[in-house]
Amino acid sequence: MERGSELFRTRDKRIFGSGATEYKRIIHSTLRAFGLLAIFLVVLKFDIARGFFAIALPLGVLLLLVSRWLWRRWLARRRAAGSYFSNAVVMGGTEDAGYVISQLRSNPGTGYKVAGVALTSLTAGTELTPPWYRVPVFSSEAQLEKILSATGADTVIVAGNLPGGPSAIQQLGWDLGELHTELVLSST
Repeated sequence: MERGSELFRTRDKRIFGSGATEYKRIIHSTLRAFGLLAIFLVVLKFDIARGFFAIALPLGVLLLLVSRWLWRRWLARRRAAGSYFSNAVVMGGTEDAGYVISQLRSNPGTGYKVAGVALTSLTAGTELTPPWYRVPVFSSEAQLEKILSATGADTVIVAGNLPGGPSAIQQLGWDLGELHTELVLSST
């Protein structure tokens, strides 16, 4: 079943521990695997009891869902203790980035820890108030590769709109793809 988890991305770090999508993918991949197995057994004329499928399918799905639920609870406890986070750089305007930082700090279940902020709008005299304390602030997104290297981040979270609109986000996605860095779009 490990191959199925790759094929249907049931262990994708963006899905694992993050909602109903995880469970839907598990059920979908299990049904496909059982369907393919059933076709394979019929075509090759294996003599197997139909009752096996009637019991194994629901029992297997149930056990997979329960095990994933237990893993999710374990992950939530670890995250509450400060482990298993992805380091993220929040990119956006001062107000939008501040909102996203506040949300990430108050919801550790998201799995992101703010490692830095790349501001797209920072003017002289801007006063940075909480939640900015203890967060490295970079005044330009132009040097994103250096920012990612300095912070050790593997994720960039875009807060609000970027100057340049959708084409800027598209270019950012391509740049991050080359850097093997995840792009997350946040609606603030």
